[in-house]
Order: sequence, then C-alpha cells, then structure tokens
Amino acid sequence: MAQLKFILPCVLVAALSTNVYAESGYDYISGGFQYSSVSNNDNFLPEDSFSGYYLSGSWNFYDNFFAEIRHEMVSKNSFDLSESMIGLGYYYNIYPELSIYALLGGVDYRLTYDLTDDIIPDGALGVLGSANLGLTINNSALAAELGMKWDVLDKLTIGPAIRVMNYDEVIVDYRLDSAYEVYDGVSVEANIGYQSMDLVKTFFDNSKINQSLDFDELYYQLGVRFSF
Repeated sequence: MAQLKFILPCVLVAALSTNVYAESGYDYISGGFQYSSVSNNDNFLPEDSFSGYYLSGSWNFYDNFFAEIRHEMVSKNSFDLSESMIGLGYYYNIYPELSIYALLGGVDYRLTYDLTDDIIPDGALGVLGSANLGLTINNSALAAELGMKWDVLDKLTIGPAIRVMNYDEVIVDYRLDSAYEVYDGVSVEANIGYQSMDLVKTFFDNSKINQSLDFDELYYQLGVRFSF
C-alpha cells in the first residue's frame, strides 16, 4: 500500500513534462460499486474488507471554476464507513488534453458500529423488546486537493490526485481515477485510492487515550460516468 504514495506523485510529474494535447471536462455525475480493504492494529475493526457504493459530481459553473461533491459508503455486518466531501475548485489547461486543478472544501468521515448483536443476543430482552446499542464516531476537516485530468488516449482519461485533510492529525489520500468513453458522454470508471490514519488521533482526544490505532484503507471503485 505504501508504494502507492510514491507512484501517484511520479505520475503527476511525468505527465506534466510530456507534450500532449487534450481537452479535459469538469461537468459530470458518476457512481458505482466500491470495495475497501482495510488493516488495523489490535483488531479494533474485526472486519478486513467492506463493500458499498460511491457517488460523485462536478459542475463547471463559471469560467474555470467548478464545484465538486463526493460520497462513499461501505459496510459489512455491523460496521459502516462513510466519507463525504464538498468543495470548490479551479482548473488550468496546460494543453487542450491536459489540465491541472486545485480544490478546497470540507470533508466528513464517519464510522458506525452496531454493538447490539455482540452484547445482547436475540430474544434476550424478552417482552422488553429490542435495543440498539450503536457507536458512532465522526470528525470533519478542511481538505485541499491537487490533481490533473489527462486524456492519454482518444477515449481514455486518467486523473491522479493528492488530497490533504486537516483532522486532529493530517491525513493524506492518494487517488488514481480513470474513465474510458464507451458512448458519447458515457464512460466506464475504474478508480483506486489509499489513505492511512490513526483512529485515536483522528476521532478522539489522544491526550487522554495513550494508544495508537493505525488504520489503512485501500479502495477500488468501478462505475459509470455521465458527462454533460
């Protein structure tokens, strides 16, 4: 996973140094399936993989300014992980087929764990009915992203990006998006990303909890993009 941290910056530098000519679009909506593989110390999360969906949209509303929104939700058994972001960005065309952009916004990360089945077996409460012992931890932060969109082929666009999120600790997200146009305005997306965090520093007051809970997530997305 750690190798991905060095691959994406290299792709950015290499792409910016090439003589290509392309056109990049910032008007689209997309969505599809997401699979996340996670690892964490001390087995704080007993699950090591999650599946769910992702949604995103971008609107080039004025000149080179665009607004973007993203939402991801994955779950397994009693765990739910979600992340949402909304931001405002500006892009600059280096060549017709190559552009770089900067995006600023807010991001919210949420982890939900339903402890009911683990603590209270089915039927244990009898006539009292059921109970919901849910645990939710979440945090919001400012986020800054730098990326590019490059039409490497006539119908193939790739988009490496680096995003920095200012939680109680700084978290860096590395992502490589790709879209292949199969019909006018319709593309198949395949994306991959990686981020690492310390759950204690991100969601709790680590001055009161003398422990580290490292959490690494490698995620894959497969979906459809509609450009307009």
